[in-house]
Amino acid sequence: LMATGLVYDAIGWRSLYIIWAVVMIPIAILAWRFIKPNTTSTQDNSIGLWITRLIWLLKKPLVWICGLSFGLTIATIGNFGFIWNINLQKSLGWGKFNANLLTFVFVIGVIVGGYFVTWLSKHIGEYLAVVINMSIGLGVFIVCVFVTSSLREILVSIPMLFFVGATLGTGTMIQPYIARFFDRDMSAMFFGITTAIYLVIAGIIVSAPMWHLASETNWQASDLRLALIPYFVTIIVGIGIFAMTRLIIKQRINEER
Repeated sequence: LMATGLVYDAIGWRSLYIIWAVVMIPIAILAWRFIKPNTTSTQDNSIGLWITRLIWLLKKPLVWICGLSFGLTIATIGNFGFIWNINLQKSLGWGKFNANLLTFVFVIGVIVGGYFVTWLSKHIGEYLAVVINMSIGLGVFIVCVFVTSSLREILVSIPMLFFVGATLGTGTMIQPYIARFFDRDMSAMFFGITTAIYLVIAGIIVSAPMWHLASETNWQASDLRLALIPYFVTIIVGIGIFAMTRLIIKQRINEER
């Protein structure tokens, strides 16, 4: 991860994303070509059935709630952790190693947060665990960007970025949580559609701060903080959209009755 950060610092975020795309697109094509579901009937592989299932899923509100909430939260915090955090630390005058170290700590927080939310979900349920953790994470994110980074103390920023990852990173639970409300034979297409929505949102969000910054890359920390305000908005909207999940599920249960 630190190596990725150093490559980004050398060639820029646009070039790094192009490299990722060049690598990942062939991998996705190969996976689609060689990884096939275990079916005994040729009818299950028909184009007509595939299109029917696709249209059926696109009509389901839960699919869009999942894709939008997952994209607005995880794409935002992921892009901040891997890209804009480095710019913020550099604008504070910290070196490449410290900036990338903070990114590494952020990712460790995401991993730890995944274990924590799994434990918490066993006690209060997955829905509440995700909503509570991400709501707390939003507050931590605001403090980290606007308050902690102003202190210019790396020993303070390290635990703050860790907690940002540990709380907002729990948004990774959104996809598997909502997927349980669909049949198993629809799960692969469900993950495909919601991931596609996520990727589109990620492509937009990663460049959001650029709309508010001057063309030069030697940005001031104060300018970069203000440019990251759309990130807070997208996280709030993402949490709000995910909160609608319970209403849709209750409505679905009432209709089945």
